[in-house]
Amino acid sequence: MKSEKRAIGRMILTTGFCALLGFFGGMFAARIADWAQGFFQGAVAAFYVVAPYSNLFLTTVVLVAGICLMRKARSLYRSWDGEDEDVIDRAERKAAYAMVLTSVNMIAGMFLFGLGIYSLMEYGDVQEGAGRELVLIIAGLIYMMIANFALDKRAIGFEKEINPEKQGSVYDSRFHEVWMRSCDESEKFQIYQAGYASMRAGTAACALLWIFSTVGMMTWDFGIMPMAMVLVIWLVMLVRYHAACLQVKK
Repeated sequence: MKSEKRAIGRMILTTGFCALLGFFGGMFAARIADWAQGFFQGAVAAFYVVAPYSNLFLTTVVLVAGICLMRKARSLYRSWDGEDEDVIDRAERKAAYAMVLTSVNMIAGMFLFGLGIYSLMEYGDVQEGAGRELVLIIAGLIYMMIANFALDKRAIGFEKEINPEKQGSVYDSRFHEVWMRSCDESEKFQIYQAGYASMRAGTAACALLWIFSTVGMMTWDFGIMPMAMVLVIWLVMLVRYHAACLQVKK
């Protein structure tokens, strides 16, 4: 009972602190609304200059870094004597880093594509050559997708080479299901732990984004759409998580 009372006290204090933080944060946001809008417009105008090349540049950097990581992973695998498991762990970690790069590059690439289109709509003029810039922006998105797919395919092929029992083709829409079935219990447990950690991180991120979008709706004319999109993502994530828990219990 004492521990529960302490927990209730901490919850009340945390709620009060968050309420005060939100109140003063809203006041601060209202005061800097004009400055923030001017800063954003200036940033978009500046980005317009580099928008056509941003995805091309970032993806090239990620591609070079990913290839270097995969080469190091393969070099470690070739030097493996068949006994030292630390060598294999380091090789797999290098391949995993390459896949992390592709995941980050995918999100960053989609953001840069959207920001590029927005800056083009705000400051571009098709009659003055913005059509060429639009082609470059679209080409950058396609280049990002192809490069990410190639790196992921190489990393997955390397993992299958180390662990021949792994199954699944990257060309198959059911790849994740097939791959999951080929994992042993230890690997599945690691995946479940990672999934739970991701769900908790996503919940925290959605809560913060809801606060930000609500403040923005009241002070920066965001409208209701940003808040609605955050809540839809949050709802889908939580409902799917609980549905999966109920499915596992059967």
